[in-house]
Amino acid sequence: MAWVCLRDRYDDGGFSGGTLERPALKDLIADIEDGLIDIVVVYKIDRLSRALMDFSKLVEIFDRHGVTFVSVTQSFNTTTSMGRLTLNIRALESARSCTM
Repeated sequence: MAWVCLRDRYDDGGFSGGTLERPALKDLIADIEDGLIDIVVVYKIDRLSRALMDFSKLVEIFDRHGVTFVSVTQSFNTTTSMGRLTLNIRALESARSCTM
């Protein structure tokens, strides 16, 4: 099955990735909870979240609703244990680079 791009984008330009309190992110989560989204595609993990705990919360939401997460510039497949491990390591690296 091919990906179908939505008409709307979830873009929080001007808001920090260090918080979940962003209008477009809240819209994305609501659409996920309503069953409208089955895959989230980002350029890099830190475009979604820069805080490890927040990222973990998002991954829990994705899992609960059967949503796959894809980072275009980083190879991830959240349906495998190795993909999850890699994803968590990248999230840690992203959080560490923000504190330096």
